[in-house]
Amino acid sequence: IIGVARDAKDHRLRGEVPRRFYVPLFHPLGDYPSSAYYELRTIVDPNSLVPAVRRKIQEVDEELPILRVRTLGALVNSSVTQERMIAQVSGFSGGLALFLAAIGIYGVLAYSIARRTHEIGIRMALGAGRKRILGSVMRETFVLLGVGATIGVPAAFACVRMVRSALFGLATVDPLTLAVSMAALAVTAAAAGYLPARRASRVDPLLALRCE
Repeated sequence: IIGVARDAKDHRLRGEVPRRFYVPLFHPLGDYPSSAYYELRTIVDPNSLVPAVRRKIQEVDEELPILRVRTLGALVNSSVTQERMIAQVSGFSGGLALFLAAIGIYGVLAYSIARRTHEIGIRMALGAGRKRILGSVMRETFVLLGVGATIGVPAAFACVRMVRSALFGLATVDPLTLAVSMAALAVTAAAAGYLPARRASRVDPLLALRCE
């Protein structure tokens, strides 16, 4: 034994690193053919160096075959093709679900506030100002949002376990993604509560009292 090398994932990125050992290039073990891999690090486009690398190798030995020349990025992309496709489909599905949830929140809150026009008219007739009406509606809106978040966030953490096997290089809980989703829903809920409440608060109290 000449030395011990660190574990390296040379065939696939996922899974455990199998045990292996290296033998001299010109003294292969058994019937296994010998082969060598050269790794080049560059600060320019790797594809632009392929002709120069081929010429240098041929200068050493014209009969030395060059089977494949690939960049590290191409190797990584080819090994995670399935994961990339799953990520794209999941991302599209997640975005669509977020869009539908936002529309649902807006529709439900806007409808519920529109049905309270009579109540808002009574409050305004009794002396409640527009700011007080808006504040009351927004508080109720964010209470509903808080209840939904209390139920939805733990449910999301529980569902992540179902797709844990399809994740690579990512944590099962991504705080940034969760924060962005919650922010989008919060903005939608705020708009759903503010716009109808503002429109209702501008209605003449007498007309609001007549509203059925």
